[in-house]
Amino acid sequence: MKRNEGKKQHGLTKSGLILRAVRSGTGNGLVFCFLLVCFSAMLICGLIMRGLGRWIIALVILCFVGCAVIAAVFLLTSVEGVLLLRQQEKELNFTFRQDTGSVPVDEYSAVDYRWFIRWDTGRILAFRRDFIRSVHHFRKDPLYPRGYTVLVTDCRGRTHLLHGRSGALKQLKKWYNAPPADSIH
Repeated sequence: MKRNEGKKQHGLTKSGLILRAVRSGTGNGLVFCFLLVCFSAMLICGLIMRGLGRWIIALVILCFVGCAVIAAVFLLTSVEGVLLLRQQEKELNFTFRQDTGSVPVDEYSAVDYRWFIRWDTGRILAFRRDFIRSVHHFRKDPLYPRGYTVLVTDCRGRTHLLHGRSGALKQLKKWYNAPPADSIH
């Protein structure tokens, strides 16, 4: 008997999506931050040995502020997707965690006919099919060298400009344009 067999399967959570997005987009960035903190700690220990106390306090504060700014930037890129997800929950009257209980999850996405959820480079794209009216205007983003933009019109006629890598946005468009699951033989 498998370990997860017989257990109730729970869906994804919004906080879990943020963690997955931050991990996928910042793997190297987190390693860099860790090395920066270690180097700073070694530098601070060296300065303590030389008796430069005031500079140490300033350096510690600067190190923590720098790490906090880097972490805030990584988290803010994910917040946009979560806010759009909350809007979908309110308009369609569902709970994300309960509604995604049966959606298969892999390393960078969770996709089935009703849901398109992808986290990549710190961004979250999460859409329920009945929230989207159209996906159009796929084009290169002039502000982001490897990025693209796409416009998504929701069920109330509002347009959302999404930024991301071409692969994720192309998958979103392909998923939306796919025929209904019951018509596939």
